[in-house]
Amino acid sequence: QSKYYRSSGINAEWPLRPGVVAMNMILNPKTVNKNLFNKRALSHFKFVVAGGGSGGCAAASNLVNHGSTAIIDYADDHYYQPMWTLVGAGLKTTAQSKRDEKSCIPSKSNWIKDKVEGFDPDNNTVLLGNGGKVTYDYLVVALGLDIRFDLIKGLPETLGRNGVCSNYGPGNADYTWKTLSNIKEGKLLFTFPNAPIKCAGAPQKRKKYRLRLCVDTTA
Repeated sequence: QSKYYRSSGINAEWPLRPGVVAMNMILNPKTVNKNLFNKRALSHFKFVVAGGGSGGCAAASNLVNHGSTAIIDYADDHYYQPMWTLVGAGLKTTAQSKRDEKSCIPSKSNWIKDKVEGFDPDNNTVLLGNGGKVTYDYLVVALGLDIRFDLIKGLPETLGRNGVCSNYGPGNADYTWKTLSNIKEGKLLFTFPNAPIKCAGAPQKRKKYRLRLCVDTTA
């Protein structure tokens, strides 16, 4: 039977703390030896982690000590996305959130540099974009979210201009701070979403960190 686990933890013996581990990797990056996967390499692992973001790398860094581990991710660049709220507040830059993906892949793990095309849980198999397959004993799915700006009519055409901002996506938050820093007075309304979205507290962070007293933020 296929077993799925969230990146927050496997069981009591292997607690995963993505926030702590991921920050250590970002703040102290170092290039380690990686085994880039190809069709001739080992295709079965005890642990397969789908996604090489902060959550996936944090999970893999704990699992490598308990058996063969592979991370599947096609990206060349790794972004520490929680930092983007601070970029929108003018405290950090997008460049500071960026690292080479290879510097974040944990030592002793196998990096499968490819896209996840699909899952076959009945056969404990991950389907790869290149047509290959990888089998596992345990699977961690940490693929993150696909932000679909294109589903909002007119948004892609105006995002990053005309005062339309977003902290989601590389480079978008820089325009958020550019826009906010040009506001000298007036009333700003900060809302809190009533549905589950990534980093719903971003508006409150911006309000707390950088806005001047001449702007009314009590609404």
